[in-house]
Amino acid sequence: MKKHSINKTYSLQKVNGSLQGKLSVDKKSHRKSRKKDIILVVISLLFAILIWLLGNGNADKTKDYSVRLDAIGLDHLQSATGLTVFDEFPEVTVRVQGKSRDLANIKAEDLKPYILVDTYKGQSGYAEFKIEILKNDATKYVAIEVFPASVSLYLDEAGEKEVPVRVDKAFDADTSRELEPVRDTLKLRGPKQELDKVSGVTLVVTNAHITQCQEYGAAVVYPTLTDNTGKTLNEAVPHVEKEPVAVRFADPDGGQEP
Repeated sequence: MKKHSINKTYSLQKVNGSLQGKLSVDKKSHRKSRKKDIILVVISLLFAILIWLLGNGNADKTKDYSVRLDAIGLDHLQSATGLTVFDEFPEVTVRVQGKSRDLANIKAEDLKPYILVDTYKGQSGYAEFKIEILKNDATKYVAIEVFPASVSLYLDEAGEKEVPVRVDKAFDADTSRELEPVRDTLKLRGPKQELDKVSGVTLVVTNAHITQCQEYGAAVVYPTLTDNTGKTLNEAVPHVEKEPVAVRFADPDGGQEP
């Protein structure tokens, strides 16, 4: 009976040891499997990021720049035809399209929109010029568009003209003191066709100018260009250069106040 009990105890210990060994092996195997899974997840994530970066770098993208227009051949235009461009060259929108990696290194100064004026054979007036883009190393792999595709500019021979100056409001109502310009004539510069329309300059004096004359002895008035009938021409001659003219009270004895 005792011997049977000993054999039973031994059998239980053997089974228990076998189970513990198996559990230990299972834990080690589980840890290895989990570690392998984590490594696979990290590798998959890195691989996904790499694919995204490669795909993003190859994707077509569009970017707009605002760039000042340039002109090629201005000196030749003037020497060959006598014409001058009187408009300022505007800013245009340059649209660049290409791969992200190609757009990354492009700067606004790499984009050079221009017009060719040295081949112009037309007459004075407004002329339409097609806008081109100068290709260089920075832009050779991308597509470029310009908006607008062309620009209208005013061309004419440059000229000068001296015209008389008059004051619109000739006196101070409170004191009856007359106002006169500090100069009798004003030299204008601009395109000849526009200068031919101008016959004189009118200084429209306001109460604010009169107050300035009372306080400071003179006031500066921006001139209005007029034709031979006195009609205002400012909008009709936009390219004529004009400078402000000062007015002051005239000396009652006939001369101007010092």
